[in-house]
Amino acid sequence: LRPLLILDTSTSPPTRIPPNAPYKFKNKHFEGDLCLLFKTQDNFISEIFEGKARMFEFQFQGQFLQTPQNPLYLSVHFQNPPQIGMLMRTVVGAGLNWVRKVNKGFYYTLGAK
Repeated sequence: LRPLLILDTSTSPPTRIPPNAPYKFKNKHFEGDLCLLFKTQDNFISEIFEGKARMFEFQFQGQFLQTPQNPLYLSVHFQNPPQIGMLMRTVVGAGLNWVRKVNKGFYYTLGAK
């Protein structure tokens, strides 16, 4: 595993977000907690990853400070996305298509081929 640095760029100067620990954040629209969980050799949250191939999990919880007047978007972008094979891409695509059917307005992309 390589060292990971995650920054909250909404603060000045940017604030380091610690992995595997809650991080409180607030802006003019939203207030809440974020927890970026990563699988490590000495992981104290092993029950989340035990028996799973997953390497990370993002958890967030909070509240809007005002009722949103427009659509909301959640985006995750990887500078170096994981390479997945054709079979796994098909399985992931099928799962995301199902999510799109039950959640109108859901959009996803697995990136360029």
